[in-house]
Amino acid sequence: MTDNNTFLGNIEAEEAILGGILLDPQAISIVADILPLVR
Repeated sequence: MTDNNTFLGNIEAEEAILGGILLDPQAISIVADILPLVR
């Protein structure tokens, strides 16, 4: 989030990624290589 509390993400995309990982735990290794690390 930014200083003005504006969410700059995509909830649907996050849900899809997390859902896929729940269905196939081995998918985390693929996802971790593709998605950037956000701090």
